[in-house]
Amino acid sequence: MSTTLIRPAQPVLHTLRHLGGKAAARLLGLPPETTDYTVARVRVPMRDGVQLVADHYAPATASPSGTLLVRGPYGRGFPFTLIFGALYAARGYHVVLQSVRGTFGSGGVFEPMAHEVADGADTVGWLREQPWFTGRFASIGMSYLGFTQWALLQDPPPELATAVIVVGPHDFNESTWGTGTFAINDFLGWSDMVA
Repeated sequence: MSTTLIRPAQPVLHTLRHLGGKAAARLLGLPPETTDYTVARVRVPMRDGVQLVADHYAPATASPSGTLLVRGPYGRGFPFTLIFGALYAARGYHVVLQSVRGTFGSGGVFEPMAHEVADGADTVGWLREQPWFTGRFASIGMSYLGFTQWALLQDPPPELATAVIVVGPHDFNESTWGTGTFAINDFLGWSDMVA
């Protein structure tokens, strides 16, 4: 496993993210932050030799609250770093924010929905080997991040405590071709976003 500590490129940007996190937490009615955290870039090996890139948000506490797994093709930057990374890590959770195959530095080729079952299982296998893993995890996300959870639920690992799926298609074929024609209204924009 290779690890790279991620440092904010600009102090002003770091400050804006911190203030944005505080504002989001207040709007969502979250409890106060309990710990600092670090962010490290990690590579997660898949069974076929491809490595997927993830950011591991590690809370600076001896008794973490749990682990959160988020997998998707949209990148690991804003808004995901704030919504999932910072908000949860500052409250004691380990967060693994992973780019799926062929996206944002991860190896392989992005083929929508084709590798998510195996890659999700391999990622959980990697989680089990980490010394910081708490023994249970949750997953969360919307859209494709929801689909990656449905894929994981094909053969749910015993460590998965909950999956919070928000507007995530469980059947990509049905979502795109369910009416007999391509759902251009929904998927043309999505295709452009992940291209």
